[in-house]
Amino acid sequence: MHGTSFFCVILILVEFRIPSILIPKGEQQCNICGVQTSLWLTRGHNNHATQKYDIIGGKKRKVNCLNCGSSDRDRLLKYFFDDITPIGNLLHVAPEKALSRYFKGKSNLNITKIDKKVGWYKLVYGYNVKYGDLTKLPFDDGCFNWVVANHVLEHIKDEQQAIHEIYRVLKQDGKAILQIPFSFKIKSTIDGECHWTSTERESQLGQKDHVRLYGLDFLKRWNLFHIQLYLLKDINDYERFNLNPQEPVILVSKTIETKELKHFKSIRFEEILKT
Repeated sequence: MHGTSFFCVILILVEFRIPSILIPKGEQQCNICGVQTSLWLTRGHNNHATQKYDIIGGKKRKVNCLNCGSSDRDRLLKYFFDDITPIGNLLHVAPEKALSRYFKGKSNLNITKIDKKVGWYKLVYGYNVKYGDLTKLPFDDGCFNWVVANHVLEHIKDEQQAIHEIYRVLKQDGKAILQIPFSFKIKSTIDGECHWTSTERESQLGQKDHVRLYGLDFLKRWNLFHIQLYLLKDINDYERFNLNPQEPVILVSKTIETKELKHFKSIRFEEILKT
């Protein structure tokens, strides 16, 4: 880990925020803190797998906000939640701080935050995060309107158990956002071998602590749910907020619901490939 990537991790760990007045102005904007800039910190990885498979959400890119630390994924989901105006009980798994601040400002949401690693990760997530295993959620059936688990499932060996647990704790009309790193170049998900070293996992899956690299078949792997993919209607918004035009919002639900949104449109994988 070198240069801006290391600097980015340090900023996240100590929650250091550069005052907006000190950040060079630019034509792009963080839609979470409002800073207007064209200067962003680096996140992601540059290795054999990210290059070979062109992993969406995994490649090295300059997208982290200097002021609030938000990633491109955080800003994408913030924009989406602005469109749908969620209400009720929301379970935030491995809660990103920038997104957590956004949820905290919503009076119509009751937030529960959990993570399986609550040691030094408290520096990243905050001290109001409870211990929780996504394969053994300590909650009653049907108690959440929303579950948000971004880049979590690729870390969990028993993926199907996690999917069943998310399904179990959602209300009948509940929904979940399950962002994952995936590749359009892979038809079938690559599941890591148990004997692989961390170096082999990084080389084959894109990151040392991943147990799989998702391909286009994740729609079938999660067939317990109805799955909808969303992209922004205005392609200029991707540049404006420094977002990835190939990363869809992945919305899953127990029952299918078609709702017209102001800024997002429901799409098929084929449409993403054209962007």
